Amino acid sequence: MKILVAAYYEFIKNMRNIKMLACLLIFPILMTYILGNAVGGYFDTDIKNRISIGYINEDIGQVGKEYDSLLQSKEIKSRLNITRFKNKDETKGALDKGKIDAVIFLPYNLTENLKNGESSNIELYGKKNLELIESITGGFISSYNAVNTVIASGNVPSKVDYSSAIQRIYYTKASKIPRVIDYYAVLELFNVLILGAIFGILIILKDDNSDMHIRISSLPTGKFTIVIGKILGSSLFLFSISIIVMLFTKYVYGVNWDGNMLIILGTLLAFSIISVGIGVLVKLLMPNFSSALMIVLLLMMFFGVVSGAISPACANGKIGMISPNYHGKILIFGTIYGYSKTIMLKSTIYLLGFIVLIFGTCGVLMGRGNYDNI
Repeated sequence: MKILVAAYYEFIKNMRNIKMLACLLIFPILMTYILGNAVGGYFDTDIKNRISIGYINEDIGQVGKEYDSLLQSKEIKSRLNITRFKNKDETKGALDKGKIDAVIFLPYNLTENLKNGESSNIELYGKKNLELIESITGGFISSYNAVNTVIASGNVPSKVDYSSAIQRIYYTKASKIPRVIDYYAVLELFNVLILGAIFGILIILKDDNSDMHIRISSLPTGKFTIVIGKILGSSLFLFSISIIVMLFTKYVYGVNWDGNMLIILGTLLAFSIISVGIGVLVKLLMPNFSSALMIVLLLMMFFGVVSGAISPACANGKIGMISPNYHGKILIFGTIYGYSKTIMLKSTIYLLGFIVLIFGTCGVLMGRGNYDNI
């Protein structure tokens, strides 16, 4: 009950911070409009360029042949520029020189292992665009599993229709391709929500010009109870901001938010909690407000760039794994445009992992420190 009381008053306090409220609302709405209408030509060229992929297929069995057929389909060839390699050593140089983004590798015993009821893997590795390759492979595996019983019995169909699996990768249920404004509505919202870390800083910050920390310390309530309540209140405040921005961009700009609403709202809530937690953690590690604020601003720029907030070409899948913006983007776009369940599950685990890591570290630091403002 005390946690909820603390959360309520923290929420109300943040609502009264008109300048911060206006910044969090206006900035993502304004940036979505500007970027969504100003960089359309560059974005369209960037997203329509074919992705360079290295391909090694050692499997001469049915699975290898079917995967070859998949990569020769019109839908795949319109998106991928595929170069065949003999072995993994050859792909290393191509990856280092930037000639290819990722590699698909089918081992020699793939079909044989599957026929014998043994597990086997299609290996994917590279520097970027792995989520797209995982989606394509996930569609292939789903289609393959649908006829796996027939294949295992030796009666392999001459041709497997992968069209439905491929379509769900690239198009929405209404057959819409994501527009520029759809892309930036999500990325800029996440980019601004990171600024919510400032609320986390203020939770820990001690104001020497006020006796508030003395009054709080005199309360018959543990410091963890108060801090948890404040974190909850600030997180719900950020979550409310994200919903308002989402509704505005949907009904005013016509942005496509037509995915599973539980996944979208869950992602926004988890991201809001992570943002506030980052602020708390940074302030526990930094000596003063200005240092903590500088770190938050640097994190906002770093997380935004590696997740593609400037352009899809700037997104870095390898580095982006440590960015909550990247995984939030995967989950939002995944439910709207049909990413594979494997990719979305991985990003869900990462977001939950961020929450556990951030607040676990905060708990340890607060337990060892003496913060007389809480």
